[in-house]
Amino acid sequence: MLNTIVRAVIVTVTLLALAACGFQLRTSDNWPAEKTPVLVEIVDTRSALAEQLKRDLLARDVQTTETLSDAKLIISVLEETDEQRTLTVGKNGRVREYELIYRVRYAGHTQAGLLLAPEYLTLRRAYAFDPTTILAKQREAEELLEDLRKDMSQRLLQRFARLQATPISSTQP
Repeated sequence: MLNTIVRAVIVTVTLLALAACGFQLRTSDNWPAEKTPVLVEIVDTRSALAEQLKRDLLARDVQTTETLSDAKLIISVLEETDEQRTLTVGKNGRVREYELIYRVRYAGHTQAGLLLAPEYLTLRRAYAFDPTTILAKQREAEELLEDLRKDMSQRLLQRFARLQATPISSTQP
């Protein structure tokens, strides 16, 4: 009985402390109706990022289109690169850590003009490397790159959801 009361007090105090500090769970961005349907325009049509963007838009119940004339918002992915660079080297000269760098150049526009001038977004992840488990580490790098794509998609969509619908110029990129 006493144990149950102590647990209830601890839970209550913890919840009050979280509420007092302003903590709240992340909510999904409400996608403005004036920005639908959305066209995802990308140079490489087989891009994994393009597919991830479309999946994430559908998960948010945002209508997409494949035709420029129907789109109220065009998300243009102008450049997408990923690279791996050496982060640390051990005493024996062998690589101990790598860093994955995923970089996207993007812009946003409507039929009326440019909403968001082209800009870059870069995400990075580091991972330990062990040459004795090279196949496992290659798989880990592939999974990290996939996670970077998912993060990139979420960040881009959050950026576009908050974007004002007033064009900054009347020309399209």
